[in-house]
Amino acid sequence: MLLPGRAAYGEVDHDGVARMLEEHLAIRREVLRLQAGELSIGEIHLLGNLLHDHVRFEERVLFVAAEEALDAVSLARLATAIEAAEPDP
Repeated sequence: MLLPGRAAYGEVDHDGVARMLEEHLAIRREVLRLQAGELSIGEIHLLGNLLHDHVRFEERVLFVAAEEALDAVSLARLATAIEAAEPDP
């Protein structure tokens, strides 16, 4: 949701997007391995660190760039679309 919404309004941080997508894939791969019981304690700690660093990167870099590029109406539309896409708790 975020990337297409952001891309519609100007330049995209290609390195940032590449990092985000690569980390999403790595996190998903490691979660599958965790669910299968294949991770050692050390690897679980590494996954925790990756998750922590990834969330900070999105919060401090990618989300800030999107907020700076989008006007209030576009941000509200994007927020609504993201909320609608999230599964119910």
